[in-house]
Amino acid sequence: MQNAERVGSALKEHLCGIAENSKIIGDVRGLGLMIGVELVKDKVTKARAKKATEKVMVGCFERGLMLLPCGPNGIRFSPPLTITEKEADTAVEIFAAALHEVESSM
Repeated sequence: MQNAERVGSALKEHLCGIAENSKIIGDVRGLGLMIGVELVKDKVTKARAKKATEKVMVGCFERGLMLLPCGPNGIRFSPPLTITEKEADTAVEIFAAALHEVESSM
């Protein structure tokens, strides 16, 4: 449980950092290692970005990271409780690369 709290906190912090510079991340929320990232077309209106969400998920999968959908525009991080910080960092790097690719094509 301590690992879930420690690594989950670091994972969420990294994702929030990415969200600050992202055009399409509307929210990052979660507890422990279950963290959701909401993608939006516009940060003000919070209109759901369904197609961008699908593209980011496919981009992550193609890079070796499997994430779960959470509604039409949510991406769920739900790693095993034994995940290491290094593995979580790798997941964040993959997610950031896929997100950047999608944002660059918009």
